[in-house]
Amino acid sequence: MRGNTTEFESMTKQEFLSYQIRETVNQSLAKVPVRLATITCRCGWTRGIMLMYQCLYCREWFCQDCAENHFGKTVAQYREENPQESA
Repeated sequence: MRGNTTEFESMTKQEFLSYQIRETVNQSLAKVPVRLATITCRCGWTRGIMLMYQCLYCREWFCQDCAENHFGKTVAQYREENPQESA
């Protein structure tokens, strides 16, 4: 995990999702190109949105480390299990 999580630790899931939505809306209103847009993971790491992962079910955005934890397997495990789908 990266960053300072104290700001996000006390947030509920819905509060944190609202925070992430505000991040994206504010950048959209400021006309920030998608390739330059950023989003903050719950661990506190802010990174380019193109390098983050959004859960299909809960809609939260994650850095790779947190995504692997959330989804239950690492990228390496997935690639090993699905070699035909891996680039």
